[in-house]
Amino acid sequence: MKEQGIGHRTLRVGSSILLMIVVLAIVVVVRALYPDQVAYVRVDAENVSSPLLTEQSLTEEIALSNELFYAMVDANAMGYTIQSAEQEEALHRWTSEIGYTLRSGRLARLERSLRRWFGGDFWDVCLEASQSDSLRIRYCVTDRIDTLDSGGYTLVGDSLQQTMTSIYWAVGLTLAQATDPLVGIFTSEEPRQWSETAESKYSYLQTLRFRELAEERMEEIDRYLEEGSASRRAWGNLMLGTIYERLGCLWNGDTVALRSAEECYRQTLKGAPADLKTPIEERIVWIGNYIEEYRKTNDTDAFIASFQDEQIRLPDSCRQLILVYNDRPDRVLCQFRRYEKDENGRWFEVAPVIHSNVGRAGIAPFGEKREGDMRTPSGAYPMGFAFGYEADIELRWPYVVVTPEHYWISDSEDPHYNQMTTEKPKTDNFEYLRRDDDAYKYAAVVEYNMRPIEKYKGSAIFFHVESGYDKGSAGCITVPEEDVVEVLQWLDPEKSPYMLIRTQ
Repeated sequence: MKEQGIGHRTLRVGSSILLMIVVLAIVVVVRALYPDQVAYVRVDAENVSSPLLTEQSLTEEIALSNELFYAMVDANAMGYTIQSAEQEEALHRWTSEIGYTLRSGRLARLERSLRRWFGGDFWDVCLEASQSDSLRIRYCVTDRIDTLDSGGYTLVGDSLQQTMTSIYWAVGLTLAQATDPLVGIFTSEEPRQWSETAESKYSYLQTLRFRELAEERMEEIDRYLEEGSASRRAWGNLMLGTIYERLGCLWNGDTVALRSAEECYRQTLKGAPADLKTPIEERIVWIGNYIEEYRKTNDTDAFIASFQDEQIRLPDSCRQLILVYNDRPDRVLCQFRRYEKDENGRWFEVAPVIHSNVGRAGIAPFGEKREGDMRTPSGAYPMGFAFGYEADIELRWPYVVVTPEHYWISDSEDPHYNQMTTEKPKTDNFEYLRRDDDAYKYAAVVEYNMRPIEKYKGSAIFFHVESGYDKGSAGCITVPEEDVVEVLQWLDPEKSPYMLIRTQ
């Protein structure tokens, strides 16, 4: 009896081990054979009879919308590179393999369960339909944690086709943006917000915002590309390359952006289809020739000189320059560019163009800035000391850690007007430099109206962290926090940095 008990235990242990091996084998097979970007489709419409309300129909239509979204992205991004119908077709064949895969049916539900049990990522698309006096349709798109999109429709008359088309596109766009950060950037509504006001500058602003969205999501993009196939990495680099190339072409001599585009295109060649390698190689050659020709003509000096006149001049000692400009004096959104002089005294750009924001009332003409007018002053001004809440960044530039007892006086009649002080103000017109928000977490003084200080001409013109994209300040120049830090770390006391501000 004892030997029989031992035999049963051995059998149970062996069976358990065998079961674990089988389960692990299934997991390995699932992960090996099935793509990592999977959305599972489920339709519950048992009491409603319509070919539009089936898993097969929903899967097919969402797949079609996915193809169309990628085609829209390709068309938006690839005008500089794709030059023939054959190349365009090759691109579409390539990108059809990049996005997510849709699954439905019982086997798909089993696969989904395995993914959930063993930590795999997936998305769910659930559609429910119910019929009483009217037809009610609800859909929901979720990932493992959150609801990404949902909606409900009550149908009247023969509107089922129209309703389902809206659902297909809503679900397709949600999945495309959730599973591919680059598609999310190119299909973002945000770059279109200036379409009625930006006029001829719209394409400039849109391209700049595409680049900024890519930079903001670069960690996510890098992870997405690294975890994918060589084909996905190549396509991602192609999309990034087109953003940088277009930016480099639109902004006067932005060779930094063009060099980024060139490197992205070189990475693209490692995984692109053979049909597309020739046009990509041609783009690399074109960029090299463009940069070489630009350096010969070197019109950067002329470009910077165009912002100067008898009133606004940069001193010869200035070898680092921040150029902030817009194309209309009442516009908040400005271009922000950085330059240095080489050993021959010629200006060259050292970083890609980024956006900046100025005062809520725009940029004042030279000499017309007044206290409290919400405008940023035109002119060329030395960069003053930096300040912030913590000493947590390494700088060559003078830096002050401010406390709640650091103030900046904006009362023209106060003896400390337009100066920092640690004395308790005797006026109500002052600013705390240690604020409750992050606006001055990292900042620097722009030395406007400081050499000498004149009453009522304006005070507290700082370079600091923005409160939001295209959000004006009280007169300061603002950029995203990471860019503030980068600029402060770039400032060199030996190069006499200035900020030049003007409407072009």
